[in-house]
Amino acid sequence: MINNLKSLCVLALLLLFVAYASVALYGQIAGDTTGAFYSEEIDATCVTQRKGGALAMSCMPGDRFEERDQ
Repeated sequence: MINNLKSLCVLALLLLFVAYASVALYGQIAGDTTGAFYSEEIDATCVTQRKGGALAMSCMPGDRFEERDQ
């Protein structure tokens, strides 16, 4: 019984790894990218994402890259 449970857990982990690797490989092949930059002209940090052929961009006010004092 315990050996069957261990085998089932190992199989589940292998299937999760294969699924994750497949999604990551598809993302690389499809050219999906994410990036960020700070624009001084509008004083905003913008995040861009390309998924398939579509490009989306979202901007947040201020410099999100500067180090904060803690």
